[in-house]
Amino acid sequence: MHTFFKRKIIVVMATLLIFTLGNVSGLSASSSLKEIKAYLDESIHIVVRGIPFIANDDEGKPLTPINYNGNIYLPLRSVADATGMNVEWDDSSRTARIEEYKNNINVSESKYMLKSNDNRVQITLPGDWEKFAEVEVQDGFTLSANFNDRKDFLAIVREKKDDTKSKSLNDYSINALMGMKSRISEELISKPIIQGFPAKQYEIQALINYKRFVYLITYVETKDSFYKVILYCTQHRYNQVKDVYKDISMSFKEINNN
Repeated sequence: MHTFFKRKIIVVMATLLIFTLGNVSGLSASSSLKEIKAYLDESIHIVVRGIPFIANDDEGKPLTPINYNGNIYLPLRSVADATGMNVEWDDSSRTARIEEYKNNINVSESKYMLKSNDNRVQITLPGDWEKFAEVEVQDGFTLSANFNDRKDFLAIVREKKDDTKSKSLNDYSINALMGMKSRISEELISKPIIQGFPAKQYEIQALINYKRFVYLITYVETKDSFYKVILYCTQHRYNQVKDVYKDISMSFKEINNN
């Protein structure tokens, strides 16, 4: 492959891998580094499981693929996130370890399966939440419910890709966050793979009627849709249930995409 973007760059690489690591601390001039000439190639398009993939750095900024001697280089961490793998960097030995991402979905020994009325999505909750469940029908929500005497709230929102201006999961999550006027702060805490699809999970602090709440919002991109899986409660309660919330979010499943 020899279709190059016209702008030349100088790239410093420790090793010639098909995928590069992205941000790696401790890079300095040493005998292990070799200076090369390569090209930023904006003609390259990546598709993962039928979904266009754009590599991003740790701050979410798009990264252009690098073309060097006909090989394409992308950040290893970004590619691993998109394909369900986990990357850990050991700076002392300068070693990248790649392992399969494990979803520890174990909300409890007994489980409660909740499906939307249109049979489009389902989610798994702790079994002892079923007797406290109040499932609601609300416009704009695929699924909405509260549990444990209105201490825990769940909402799932679906938007067809054709109905949004977002071209990627990153665009969709940023636009959705900007629309949360009550938020005080947000933190990207993980980029899991859910049902084989890429996701971004945020922990959001919000102030509503002078009361602090914490939202765990997981944005999921499927072939034709974007989803928001929202779990929230008071800040005090969140410290008790945040691990349960994470497991519930990971259990999200699109069962009908028609």
